[in-house]
Amino acid sequence: MFRRPAWQLLLCVAALVWVAIGVTQWLAAAPLRDDEAQYALAAQDFLDGVPARWFYVSTGMNALAVPGVLLGGDEITLRIMPLVVGACFFALTALLAVRAFGPMTAAWSMAILAGSRSVIQRTSELLSDLPAAGFMIGALWILVGELAREHGPRWRIVLAAPLLAAAFYLRYGSCVPIGIIGIATVLVWWRAIARRPWPVLATAGLFILLLVPHMVTATRTMGSPLGILLASRSVPGDDIGLTTYLTTNPFSYFGLLVPIPIVAGVFSIGFARDRRAVFLWLVAIGSFVAIALLTHAQARYVMVATTLLALLGTDALIRLVDRYAGRYKRVIAAVAIVPIVWSWYNCIRVGVTYPRAARERLAGTHAAADVIRRDASGRPCEVLARRRMRLNFHSGCTAIMSVPDEAYTRGRRIYVVWSNDGAKPQPDFADVPGVHRLLMDTPEARVIRIEGADE
Repeated sequence: MFRRPAWQLLLCVAALVWVAIGVTQWLAAAPLRDDEAQYALAAQDFLDGVPARWFYVSTGMNALAVPGVLLGGDEITLRIMPLVVGACFFALTALLAVRAFGPMTAAWSMAILAGSRSVIQRTSELLSDLPAAGFMIGALWILVGELAREHGPRWRIVLAAPLLAAAFYLRYGSCVPIGIIGIATVLVWWRAIARRPWPVLATAGLFILLLVPHMVTATRTMGSPLGILLASRSVPGDDIGLTTYLTTNPFSYFGLLVPIPIVAGVFSIGFARDRRAVFLWLVAIGSFVAIALLTHAQARYVMVATTLLALLGTDALIRLVDRYAGRYKRVIAAVAIVPIVWSWYNCIRVGVTYPRAARERLAGTHAAADVIRRDASGRPCEVLARRRMRLNFHSGCTAIMSVPDEAYTRGRRIYVVWSNDGAKPQPDFADVPGVHRLLMDTPEARVIRIEGADE
């Protein structure tokens, strides 16, 4: 669709837009989400040398959050590492697209992904999904390059093992797509594996070896090498998300343009050009279906699948245009640029407006945290609220689900917060025993302290 200088320009512009959107969102400093606050708290606990409060918070996320905590622990510093990792995600995805489909597909697909809200929004958030997806895509880049060789894989294929292990340590849920990658590798590349089995066996062995520290920790804390994985299944919710994925408006869920190549990617198996496309299609569909059946729907949970489908679909659409459009190819390309640029603008606009709207919506929660922090004055305290992690992070009090009976005898101040920020359900003041002292009462938030809890 484009001559060489043109696709190079498009890819460079897409990279600049990706970075610009990420930096814009980073500097806008949206309030931490509950999951982000939890990761920051876990990293602080790790630095303080205290026992982990949440068994399901991965060690990899501690490593990602610790630099931000050391640099000050605010919204800007905590998201420095995610911003860097987001740029790496772009680079690795582009490399995979070039290796599997060619530079033209890489340019167009990365231009579309740069305007995908479900992807670009995560480049500046302290979450595990995009970093883990980036490492898995990096591993796929290595696997595709080595297994597609005529004479079989070289020993450099073992580099895929630490990348897959890093994805697992960042997000334990990565075990699902990693398992799908292993199955698809055997199904598609069994001839290449049979031709040179030892590099592949060494890769599998190294991956298992890298998981030994996790298995030891899981056995010590949960009584089984798989204990943390099995217990973590219920943390995000165990309802089936496939129905939501299939019935929700995809343009509001994934972004303005990316649903088009995703749908094309689903049907691209009928036009697969070689084993590389078949392999990536199996990984995408297999991991999407498996995750959708195991947990509830979140666009970030299926990031590897949707990214691969976007690459597959973009390649299929480009080949369709090349085959049938004839001399109108450049006209189609010029028309396609318009919605892509609009999607970039829309992501930049949301990156600016969302933080401001979020700060206004959460103003009561943050004001409540300030009141609690001043009232507690560094003394041990606990807070019962819907926005538990945010209040824990900003107030310094331990977040709790309910007020335990023994709280009144252990010298800790107990606070209850109701906030008018859309979160449901809110704590019911009437159900909290004890004498209530009202510390804050505004339309945005109400804070009480249970008298006698600190006596």
